[in-house]
Formats: sequence, structure tokens, C-alpha cells
Amino acid sequence: GGRLAGIAAAALYALCPVIFANATLIMTDFGLSVFCLVTSLVLHKAVFEEKPKLSTAILLGLALGSALASKISAVLLLGIVPLSLLAYWVFSGDSAGLRRAARALVIALPVTALLVFIVYRFDQVWMFWETIQWKFTETQRDVKHISYLFGYASTSGWWYYFPVCFLVKTPLILLLFLALTLLLCFEQVV
Repeated sequence: GGRLAGIAAAALYALCPVIFANATLIMTDFGLSVFCLVTSLVLHKAVFEEKPKLSTAILLGLALGSALASKISAVLLLGIVPLSLLAYWVFSGDSAGLRRAARALVIALPVTALLVFIVYRFDQVWMFWETIQWKFTETQRDVKHISYLFGYASTSGWWYYFPVCFLVKTPLILLLFLALTLLLCFEQVV
């Protein structure tokens, strides 16, 4: 951990070919990544703060709201955040930390909603909700998309398409560090 881990993570990020390839493009993915990171850091602070602060809860709401305002797919954070708190509690047994973070989340959600309302100028919030509805129903339509994998085409796709894409497109050193991280995490749990 510590400084060496931070330097290693920064080096992996800076030398990743995918980052090089997309660095000059202006996309909302980077903003989403930043706000997801800030959300997780503030959530971490909310769990481990001895004396919960109102400012931490408000900052959590601002980070979560900024993520939602930057890209619609951030709506998944609304499920990921509570699930990560539940996972923390299951693996650590720290019910006090869970209560602190849950209190912060209860305060953060109205702040999140207010920020989304402000970004969508109050009268256009319906666009945000319609886009979320469309994203979730888009996959249930009968539209046939052609997928290509290993020289084959299919309109029904393959169950292993995204895992294969992840393994093929992610640099080998990043996959090795990911495997090492998971191994170390499971060692600590067991």
C-alpha cells in the first residue's frame, strides 16, 4: 500500500495503450471515472470517520450527483454503493462503520437529487428519467445487432463476448496485477 502502490497505479494508468488511444477524444467516460472515484473515496471516508460530519455527507451527495450528471450509466452507482456497503459489513463485521455510511447516504441522496435537478434545469429532469428508462428497455427490444468474434458473425451473440473483449483489450501487465490483487484480497478474507 501507500506511496509505492499509488506510483504503480499511476504508472499502469499512464502507460495503458487504451488511455493513449483515447486521450485526445472528448468523451463523458473520463468525467464518469473521476466522479466514481471521488464517490468511492468519500464513501470510504464516511465509513471510517470516527465522528460523522455533515460536510462528508454533502460531499458524497455532490460526488454521486456529479457522476449521474456526467453520464447516464452512472445510475448503476445507486445500486453499487449500497451493495459495496453491504459487502463491507459482511466481510468486516463493522456495524458501526456501516451505520455511519448509511446515515451519510441518507443525507447524500437529497443532495444528489438536487444536483441532478440543477444540472437538468429543473424543468428538463424528465429527459434524465426518460433516458434511464430507454437504456433499461433498449436491451429488451427485438432489434437484431450483428456481433463479430473470432471471425464469426452472430445476431444472438455469445455469452462470453464481453469477458473475451476484456481479456483481449486489457494489457497483460494490468491483468496480472488484477489477478494478484484478487489473490491478496481472498487471502485476507480467508
